[in-house]
Amino acid sequence: MAQPPFPLFLRRAPSAADGHPGVGKTSPASETTCSGAALTLAERFLRSAERFPERPALVIGGKALTYAALHRRAAQIARAILDSGCARGELVGIFAQRSHTAFVGILGAVMAGCGYVPLNPSFPTARLRSMSEGVNVLITEPQALDSLDALLAAAAEPITVIGPEIERFGPLPLSLSRHRFVGADEIDTLAPLPEARRALPDDIAYLLFTSGSTGAPKGVPVLQRNVGAYLDHIAERFDLGPDDRASQTFELTFDLSVHDLFATWQAGASLCVLSSRAVFAPARFIVDHGLTVWFSVPSVAMMMARLRLLRPGAFPTLRLALFCGEALPLNTLRLWSAAAPNARVENLYGPTEATIAITGFRWAGETSTRLCRRGIVPIGMPFPGQRAELADERGGLVSGSGRGELLLAGTQVTTGYWRAPDQTASRFIRLPGCPDLQWYRTGDIVERDEEGCLHFVGRADSQIKLNGNRIELQEVDAALREATGSDLAVSVLGPSAEDGLRAIVGCIDAAITRDDAAVLRRCAELLPAYMMPARLHRVRGMPLNINGKIDRAALAQELERIACTPAEQFEDANPAPRT
Repeated sequence: MAQPPFPLFLRRAPSAADGHPGVGKTSPASETTCSGAALTLAERFLRSAERFPERPALVIGGKALTYAALHRRAAQIARAILDSGCARGELVGIFAQRSHTAFVGILGAVMAGCGYVPLNPSFPTARLRSMSEGVNVLITEPQALDSLDALLAAAAEPITVIGPEIERFGPLPLSLSRHRFVGADEIDTLAPLPEARRALPDDIAYLLFTSGSTGAPKGVPVLQRNVGAYLDHIAERFDLGPDDRASQTFELTFDLSVHDLFATWQAGASLCVLSSRAVFAPARFIVDHGLTVWFSVPSVAMMMARLRLLRPGAFPTLRLALFCGEALPLNTLRLWSAAAPNARVENLYGPTEATIAITGFRWAGETSTRLCRRGIVPIGMPFPGQRAELADERGGLVSGSGRGELLLAGTQVTTGYWRAPDQTASRFIRLPGCPDLQWYRTGDIVERDEEGCLHFVGRADSQIKLNGNRIELQEVDAALREATGSDLAVSVLGPSAEDGLRAIVGCIDAAITRDDAAVLRRCAELLPAYMMPARLHRVRGMPLNINGKIDRAALAQELERIACTPAEQFEDANPAPRT
């Protein structure tokens, strides 16, 4: 979809007199209010800790922590954060991966009235430096010590490093003496913070980074009132309770992890953390832990289907199954429904900028099949208090059914990007007729059917979603070009395998002399694992579009043709250059 020839906020929006739904009038289900949510993230956990102190709050690696134990350790970390001088509303880095330290650290940060920034130790150092700017307190784990040295050495300001499970930091306190190190022994002596320092509705709850088109990660600060609006709706929609046992499958740098943690903890339920290895083959985990709630990207279910783990009746304890992060194929949903016959299945949709998920579609058995398009389950309707509109290629709003770029507004939509006013101005806009309402341009192309149900079609630009991760292909392009030493290198989302799984393919000029293994090794130094090309495809003469740019769509079509060509008929599949 082409970008509008002039900004959307300069165009006249349809009014109520035009008969356009949702503009100039508000239905009860889509009314937007400016009031913030009453409870902070910390208060949602603390209420459950007070009501259910002896119930398991966190189950990880075979070890369970009760709400009381988790509360006490988080309160000690909150004390250490306050002792460091961290002010209310400042950011605390979580330099850990889905460990006890990570989860306790997140709770400690929010109990201290701070926001948190997940920092994956496996990410390249340059990326971590960009993501951690402005962070003066870092909570880390023993497994991350090897990566900590480079990050601290590049820090512009002194940092307080808190290691709840680290007895000795080794040589770091001597070699990096300008930083302060607080280990497990010192934390054990701290009196727990008696009550949480209350964050305000406009304070940052968490800061997450998505892939950026300029080659740098793009920060999205989500406010307490944004995530509070989401959690209030989820509590009513899914009715989780203290007897539920919910999965935790998402990396902490992925915003769906916020749902895992706080939707579970506000209900007094148990959060059961899958290892990275178990996530894509979780059948035994679901059964052994008697899970009642499942939440993952659809790719997990696709992988389970490939491994023949979705046997009919395999997961009788599940009562709720949620999918989000990418398109959900109808065939995959059918297999899952057969494996979990007692589970209600919902397909959710939402960019990070709209706080976790903002639309949903509840599967009602085969009667819902008629609503599916192109074999994909709909993304449904906006949540109460949220708004959705479609913009056509000229920037006007689509009335009734039709296709366009999805625009979102409401209490869940964030205020902009972190320290990026130009990017904020291009994506967060105002519409005529709604001067007090900010809309987010998602870049997603969506169809609205006659019943008002939304169907995801694709991206307006080169951003993709893969295994639930948002990836700007231009960022992968930049790494490929550095790794090859050539501008004739681009990335493409490869064709689907038989089970629907896809991967990134790096398309590089056939004349590049560096061997494929060396190129991929260099890419691994520049990119997180989830953004890595799975393989390289050498091209004799890059196809060009009418603007003289490399034609990514032509390369994707060529890869599709190669995948469909029997090996005995394959001779030379490289596309010829076009002018």
